[in-house]
This record gives sequence, C-alpha cells and structure tokens, in this order.
Amino acid sequence: MEGSRNKHMRENTYIDKIYFRELMYSFNKNGGSLTELSKAFDDIVSMISSSDNFRNYSNDWMDEMKFIARTSMIKALIQKKYKICNGKSNPFSYYYTIGHNAFVAFIKKEKNTIKRGEDFSHNYYYGNSPINI
Repeated sequence: MEGSRNKHMRENTYIDKIYFRELMYSFNKNGGSLTELSKAFDDIVSMISSSDNFRNYSNDWMDEMKFIARTSMIKALIQKKYKICNGKSNPFSYYYTIGHNAFVAFIKKEKNTIKRGEDFSHNYYYGNSPINI
C-alpha cells in the first residue's frame, strides 16, 4: 500500500528533466517564459514539501517554507546563477537543492528563534535577567 501511494505521488509531481532543461536553456538564451518555469518550481516545491522530512510541520510553517523556497529559486533564476553546460547539466537537481536548503534554513532559523525566546523566559523568571525591574 505504501509503495503505491509513493508511486502515485511521484506521478502527480513528476517533472520531465529534459523539458525542464530546455525551459532553462530558452530562458537563459532568449529570456523565455517565466510562467512555465514558475509552474515547474511550484512542482519542485510540492515534491519537497511532501517528502518525509517536512511532512509533519504546521500549515503556517509549510506556507512560509514554500514561499521562501519559490523565492530563492526565482532569485537564482533571475540572477542566472545556474550555468547550463552542454549535455550533462541537471538544472532540476540544482533547483531542487535550492528549495530543499531553503526549507532547512527556515526550520533552523525558527528553532533558533524559539530557543532564544525560551532562554529569555527562563532567565527572566529564574534569575540572571538582563532586565532590572
């Protein structure tokens, strides 16, 4: 049962890597359609968000992670950070990594913010407070 669910998910979010490479090539050469690439980025973000690593986060966090991942991908695209090489280049992998790293960075930042708030609360209520009341 589990294997069939994963296969179904892959079929719904599958991105043709050759077509994606062609979109990237046309965008870099001719300033091609950002609409098609943004749809592909949405599919990549959906793949990342449905992976086991990120599945159980709250909807608020998930929405923010998706937004940051999309923004990071589009920013890299506009700045033309990915250099298309002849033959063996894999832009899908490059942009998947950007999206995945955006998810991980957001989680680290939020967990650090939560920890700092807990540390401040602990210090405030149990001494060592930097605030003198």
